[in-house]
Amino acid sequence: MRNEPGDNFIKLCESFEDINKENLITILGDNKDTVIGRRYGFSDIYSAKDYAGKVPISNAAEYRPYVADMINGKENVLTSYPLYCFVATSGSAGSRKVLPLTVKALQRYGTYIDAVASRAAEGTFGQRLFINMLRIDPDRPIDIKEPLLMSEAYYRYQYENGHFDPDDYVGGKTLNFLSADDTDYLYAKLWSSFATKGIITLESIFLYDILLFFSYMKKNGQKIISDMKKRCIPAKIKLSLRVRQELLKMNIDDTWLDKIAGEVEKGYDRIAERIFPDLRLISGIGSRPSMTEEVMLRKYTGSIPVSHFCYVASECHLGIPVGEYDYVLLPESCYYEFRPVDEYTEQTISTGQLMEGRDYELIITTFNGLYRYELGDVVTVTGFVGRAPIVRFQYRRDLILNIAGEKTDELTLDSVMMELKDRYSLAMSEYFVRVDYKELPGRYELLICNGGPTDDSALSAGFDEIMCTQSGDYRDLRNTGAIGYPVVRIFEDEEYHRIKTRFMITGGHVKPVHIVTI
Repeated sequence: MRNEPGDNFIKLCESFEDINKENLITILGDNKDTVIGRRYGFSDIYSAKDYAGKVPISNAAEYRPYVADMINGKENVLTSYPLYCFVATSGSAGSRKVLPLTVKALQRYGTYIDAVASRAAEGTFGQRLFINMLRIDPDRPIDIKEPLLMSEAYYRYQYENGHFDPDDYVGGKTLNFLSADDTDYLYAKLWSSFATKGIITLESIFLYDILLFFSYMKKNGQKIISDMKKRCIPAKIKLSLRVRQELLKMNIDDTWLDKIAGEVEKGYDRIAERIFPDLRLISGIGSRPSMTEEVMLRKYTGSIPVSHFCYVASECHLGIPVGEYDYVLLPESCYYEFRPVDEYTEQTISTGQLMEGRDYELIITTFNGLYRYELGDVVTVTGFVGRAPIVRFQYRRDLILNIAGEKTDELTLDSVMMELKDRYSLAMSEYFVRVDYKELPGRYELLICNGGPTDDSALSAGFDEIMCTQSGDYRDLRNTGAIGYPVVRIFEDEEYHRIKTRFMITGGHVKPVHIVTI
């Protein structure tokens, strides 16, 4: 497949500016007869300057009516490229964004994001362990009206085209393509990892998923070892019949299992090095804002190298890692523009005008049918590979809380809190929410000032219920155990402000701070 990493990729990076311009001309030319192409006159646009002058910067909300038409079967709306499926993500105010994903885009993304882990596995006897649950059946036709997660769509496409072989991973096809019935998938992943000698990589979408894996091991490892020795999976474990059968038919070496049990009894510091002695690499999305998770993960994994996997959004695959927290942008994925965040302007600049050390917001035009789209990501340019920018993700504009990809923003939080206030008649003067990682999985901790006599436990249940109602991503991640049960605490004014001071959120704020991210 085209776009393999290596010398060819370096050559692409050296021609980044030219390829970026070619991407724009190709997208406009191929889509000039679509509904949106006719609206903005793509056929009369011949340069980046013309494009910026005629097509306004857009956001997800503006695409909803177009996507609705596409879901209902209308063609040539946002894109002329054949549609692969729709992908779902979270948007402003917690509402789910549904966006098109085309075959053309998937072809241009290539196989870059798997390259680091593949190279670690190359020439080595052993298997890779994929932590996540991919809730798809790759052998059944896609239901176009049921959006997939980007990760599910990507791995399905790669499987169909021979670039993702589930037999390279522990458990093969059965334990890597799971179903909605397999909510206790971490039980299956742990069982299969204990049964497998020579695991060489631990891979996940987010590094947080691997942290959950080891946290689950700490709580349940000894019980699962006991189950394995008895060759019995308790009925209360929520796994489908086919997954149960796959686990039970695995060859279990009791001598090996006794060795793992002995290491588990010693404790969980650097446990990965002790029970996976052939482990070469840990891979998952990470960023500097979430480095707390990596610090916690290191307690389990010790000195095993970490790859930050990729820089990906549901809208587009953007970059591959080139250093700690740094990614080089993929030349052929989309057309890139950059909006300086420290200047009061809507004008964007080209890649040739980027300055190292400056912060920019990414504006992208994709092969999926998004035009001058505000991704919302603010990045720092930290260098270049050839002429391709190296960027470091800093924050997502308007992002509030994000434990495992739920991306709860301020509008969602305000809406949830107003409903909570009305439901329980709270005399709430102020509140803030933070993420509590003292226990895993991470959970939301809500602190309310002068809330009234309502019991904290009732408020916790109410907050959780309303969050699940207003944020589909929060609900899904709660149901899979990636986010813990929230806790709500009520304080009188003096104690509340003392806590605010402790969290360093007092001072010259006109508006009360509703989120703590430290």
